[in-house]
Amino acid sequence: SPPVAPSRSLVAIEAVLHDKLARAKFIDRVRMVQERRGLVISLTEAGFFDSGHSELKESSQAVLEAIVGSILTMPNHLRIEGHTDNTPIHTAQFPSNWELSSSRAIYILTYLREHFEFDPAKVSIAGYGEYRPIAPNDSTTGRAMNRRVDLVILSESEKQQEPK
Repeated sequence: SPPVAPSRSLVAIEAVLHDKLARAKFIDRVRMVQERRGLVISLTEAGFFDSGHSELKESSQAVLEAIVGSILTMPNHLRIEGHTDNTPIHTAQFPSNWELSSSRAIYILTYLREHFEFDPAKVSIAGYGEYRPIAPNDSTTGRAMNRRVDLVILSESEKQQEPK
């Protein structure tokens, strides 16, 4: 099906976030892309997590707070999605990439619950492991792009697909 133009509200949200992140000198720490499902804000592993760990780096808390402080008050729903590359992980804490990706999404949600007030019915999480790459896993650069947590500000049509 043909791509759908992003709603004006999502374009406006992206512009506000871009300006806020640029003024705080955080703009190079995230990637923002408009997709059919909404505005996707990618937090890369290199900037936000240590390899093989789910805890947010302390140095990245201000970046996350700059982003979510603006979006949690908006009417849009937010989905926090964890992703990994296809390099196998097998530790006591994370038997697979699915556990690692899910744990990172849960960590971000827990951080938000501890630091912000918001309607929990508007937030969900997903762990996709290595199964939704945005780049080929055949290079260091591609694998680095795939190791991320995406904050997805859902479009109105995507929100309608969420369970009631």
